[in-house]
Amino acid sequence: MMWSAGTTYSTPPLRLSLQGTRHHLNNFIPELLAATSTKRLQIYHTLLKVIAHKAIPEGPGRSEARVRKRRQKFIP
Repeated sequence: MMWSAGTTYSTPPLRLSLQGTRHHLNNFIPELLAATSTKRLQIYHTLLKVIAHKAIPEGPGRSEARVRKRRQKFIP
């Protein structure tokens, strides 16, 4: 879903928030379940738009935002 949102709305998919996507999806699920098939497609595209517009700002000195960094070893 993050990849679809990023590519559809020209946002780098790796800059999208995983937790934000989960939050928005949980909020949209009741509407998706209650909608008809044509309305469901419109709601899905709205969901993708909301996800794509919540990009994470690029952090300084990071090559990959989702990689755990190792602590430097102290050598006396």
